[in-house]
Amino acid sequence: MNFGAKLEILCGNYGYISQMLTYYHKNHASSFNTFGMLQEYALTPLLILLAMYGGMIIYVLAQHAQLLWYGIIGGIVMAALSNFFGRINARSAFLEIGFSEEHFYLRSAYDIAYKQNLKFYPIAYANATMERNVIFINYIEQTVKIRQEDWRDFYGIWASLNQ
Repeated sequence: MNFGAKLEILCGNYGYISQMLTYYHKNHASSFNTFGMLQEYALTPLLILLAMYGGMIIYVLAQHAQLLWYGIIGGIVMAALSNFFGRINARSAFLEIGFSEEHFYLRSAYDIAYKQNLKFYPIAYANATMERNVIFINYIEQTVKIRQEDWRDFYGIWASLNQ
């Protein structure tokens, strides 16, 4: 099933989507699920927290204290914090951009995994600028960077943002 067919299944037969320029995922996977999102985006915080957890275990061992409760509580806290920071990372990783006549939308990994509704914004409000190989888009009180090496149709996105 190609992406156009997936987009029609996702969006139905609504007339406001006139073109879909690109879809990008870091692993170039065609499927994306909640568990995979949490694994991919929670990895970096998990590694940092694991190093801190190891340091805490060494400190507790050096104090000749009981390790069982520190280990259990520390493991639970580490899992909860890595899950929390993974969700934050997933919300800031934009994987999909779409255009209609005068509107655009961006979807993050979190939006795709949890099937959030599309939120369209006027292209005029995007205030897109390009410097070298990066497009900067003002999107919901933040600036989103679209790098050329991450998106297949980089110049098509730029053309659509400046129509």
